[in-house]
Amino acid sequence: MSQFYLAEHSRPHAPHLQHGEMQPVLLFGEALADVFPDQTILGGAPFNVANHLQAFGHRPVLLTCLGNDALGNEIFRFMTDSGMETLAVQRTVHYPTGRVEVTLVGGDHRFVILPAQAYDYIDPEVAKTTTASLDAHVLYFGTLAQREESSRRALQSLCDKFSGVKFLDINLRNPWYDEAIIYQSLMMADILKLNIDELAVLSKIFDVAGMNQESQLKELATRFSLVRIILTRGSEGAWLCDNEGGMFKTGPPPAITTFVDTVGAGDGFSAVCLLGELRHWPIELTLNRANAFAGAICGCRGAIPDTLHLYEKLKIAWCI
Repeated sequence: MSQFYLAEHSRPHAPHLQHGEMQPVLLFGEALADVFPDQTILGGAPFNVANHLQAFGHRPVLLTCLGNDALGNEIFRFMTDSGMETLAVQRTVHYPTGRVEVTLVGGDHRFVILPAQAYDYIDPEVAKTTTASLDAHVLYFGTLAQREESSRRALQSLCDKFSGVKFLDINLRNPWYDEAIIYQSLMMADILKLNIDELAVLSKIFDVAGMNQESQLKELATRFSLVRIILTRGSEGAWLCDNEGGMFKTGPPPAITTFVDTVGAGDGFSAVCLLGELRHWPIELTLNRANAFAGAICGCRGAIPDTLHLYEKLKIAWCI
């Protein structure tokens, strides 16, 4: 049997969503599960962002690889039940579906991202075949799924031929990145999104640590010919630096009634940034809406709301 095969699928039907002729968004990378002692939560940044886009009525296409195991079946079933297209989902019989082991150590959660997972071995040729007919406007990717050569080559091949906007959500996870992966990712990207900790890593690597944060963003944008860089700053809001030296800032997100956790807040922020790109929202509006949505995710358990209520409310408010 071939190591890689395509998941059996038909175009799923989601009565609550209307894709119409909307251009798809191609998302590359990990679909996995955070395995706690008492529960398993599906996730992975590309998977989370794809779910948000789907719930907002867009057309995400997730390019990933799942194992031929119960967890892979669960993720695939979740995608189809959500109405998400599965045409680019690969399955492998040789590697397990991605897992992150979560344990409680001294009152804090410890996350161990396991090596040699299915998403590390996305087949470049199969990826090229399954995405050849997609007229995607945006390609979303990160760094975690580039730690093995197979997936790294698949992404580089896609980027070489992709004519749309390439959005790098850098998502640095120790020890699964190196300077070469970061450099190549920045060279491929048009838009970079990162947080304060990740900016500190990049500033050290590219020798701009002595500058203030605004100058660091402007220098990185110039050095890597980035159209814009988006910096999330937690409770202090977010900044956006464009390739003309413009700097846009938004303050703290609106207050939420109940804070639960910050899991997936960055993925929610990225999803709304992609919405702004797809719908041609002004930069300031996109930044404010992304900030507000990230704050709202902090009021939910985990990265994905249990119901569509939040999305439906925002679709009305944002005229989506």
